[in-house]
Amino acid sequence: MYNDIINEIESNLTGNKSDDKLYLMFQIQKYLNHEYSNEINKGIYRLLWNCYDEEEQKQYFNVSKDESPAGDVFHKVYSYLNNNELKKAFDLLDSYFKKDHINPFEDDKFKEFSNPLEEAIFYKYFGSDKEVVLIPGYFPIFNLYTIYGNLLFQFNDIPKAKIYLNKAAKINPVSTRVIFNLSEIYLIEKDFDNFYKYTIQALKFSYSPENLGKAYRDLALYYTYKDNLKLATYLYYHSLKFDYTKTAIDELKYFKSKGFNVNHYKNDDFTDEFIANKIPLGPNKFILDKLIDLMNHYKSLGYEEVYEYFENFYNNLIISNSNNGFQISQDKIYELVCSDLNFYVRDLNLSKKLINKYSVGRIVQERGAVDSSYKIGKMVTNCRFAILSNHMLNLSSFEHGTNWGLFTANSNSIFKVLDIYKYKGKVQILLLHLVNDYWQKFIGNEVINENLVNKSREIFRESFNHSTVPELATKEWLRRCDFPIGLDPHGNLWDIK
Repeated sequence: MYNDIINEIESNLTGNKSDDKLYLMFQIQKYLNHEYSNEINKGIYRLLWNCYDEEEQKQYFNVSKDESPAGDVFHKVYSYLNNNELKKAFDLLDSYFKKDHINPFEDDKFKEFSNPLEEAIFYKYFGSDKEVVLIPGYFPIFNLYTIYGNLLFQFNDIPKAKIYLNKAAKINPVSTRVIFNLSEIYLIEKDFDNFYKYTIQALKFSYSPENLGKAYRDLALYYTYKDNLKLATYLYYHSLKFDYTKTAIDELKYFKSKGFNVNHYKNDDFTDEFIANKIPLGPNKFILDKLIDLMNHYKSLGYEEVYEYFENFYNNLIISNSNNGFQISQDKIYELVCSDLNFYVRDLNLSKKLINKYSVGRIVQERGAVDSSYKIGKMVTNCRFAILSNHMLNLSSFEHGTNWGLFTANSNSIFKVLDIYKYKGKVQILLLHLVNDYWQKFIGNEVINENLVNKSREIFRESFNHSTVPELATKEWLRRCDFPIGLDPHGNLWDIK
């Protein structure tokens, strides 16, 4: 089977060594997780050999003398990371870099770029007069430095992490992945000047909406430290055009909780403010123009996969940059609501008539604040509302000896009924806490995740084997939870505002 794949790849080669090298490197990435990835990669490297010049082939022979080739190490590390085995990946890289391996690409002239766009960005901002020799794809030293530096950072060896990330930055100084990692280190070290410097670089070199959004959020964090909450607010709102994330929303909520009226600035024209602080308003025009050039070039060669790769970046940047209404995809909304969910409960006695007001798929809005607890024990009532949420307010620190484990949803919160489960004479109504601006995207039952439902039922059944949580059986707590979510005092559903 893999021979057919190699034959098809070979039939698409044009004879232009530079273009063919790029095409073949795309194919390596494409088949990285294929069941025959080792055999396919060997076939692709055989084709790559014919694209290398005499000097590159000579370097290959030098590298091949290494007893632990960098390519083999990278593939093992990649596999570990895919399985979230970070310690194994770290130990392998730690062992690799402690040995004296052959690296013929130490000189400053050797560079590696993810694609021709990054190479063009490098020449634009670091000078076209520099001698540059590209590191061949069979020696992924840039990726090894980057991954090792990132893992060192995660395992709290900050000084060593900075060394290896700077090694990676020397090879590819326009890599936003490395720039963001270094900027985070400077933030931890409270070196705000370098944090700002690297964040501005990331903004200049970014060619994906996600990276632009992160750069704007990081700038907002910088201006927060500088006590310029107005500009930080503008930046958080602006970041949502490119990457609608809970991080930015939570920061704006935090500002609001501290008495800063973020809504006052939501619809401001902040162009002059950005210009005065030398903050770009959107993607780098050079990058947009270069993407058009690359799309045209690879379209003319018939490399549809490469063309679509660059077209995807271009379209995403254009759509995001014109996205004044913060419109985001269904997948992004689902991720915003359903990532990092926590499980909360509130128990009450509810009549059969009121329980029957709820049905799977129904969306309800509660006018009052909804108290709940992360503590789960045996029920003393007949009905339990189980709430899945990633944006409940943690108010436990404001308790005065009640020890409820108090988490609260704001008034006018909106919920979707995912499940109604009866077990041993008790009922659990499972609710998903929605983001108010996007509740309509959850109309219909196709967005109900069966895994969440099954897990909640399992938790409910297990609670029957636990002791009652004493604090959640008190009259005061049960009084706070004695109203059905989404129903008015007459037992009718509130209209959704």
